[in-house]
Amino acid sequence: MPSENPNPRAWEQYRNTLPMDHPDREQAQAIIDSLPERNPAQQRGQEALTDLPRLATRTAIGVAEGAGGAMAGKTLGGLGGPKEGDLPCAETQAILAIMEQKRQQAQRAAATRARNKAAKP
Repeated sequence: MPSENPNPRAWEQYRNTLPMDHPDREQAQAIIDSLPERNPAQQRGQEALTDLPRLATRTAIGVAEGAGGAMAGKTLGGLGGPKEGDLPCAETQAILAIMEQKRQQAQRAAATRARNKAAKP
């Protein structure tokens, strides 16, 4: 579906704001008449996307990138995800340590509350 060129409408609005005897009215009309009906940017984009040799090239590059990424993920350590027996990285160990500290603090606080509640008559 071809998209309409927005420039003629903009020039028409400009032309319509001018007084009838203004010299720029004729110039604006000449510009309107010289503009293409279809949006040039959309037309160039459509031509680039539907050009078969370019499409084949883009597809081949995409396949090569995908295959290369898959091979790199399987051969380079860590890119393929953790494997059984892998040690967690230092950041993960630090996060786990913080979570364990918070869990212990929560347990101590709960135990203290329970003791205080039991001590009250």
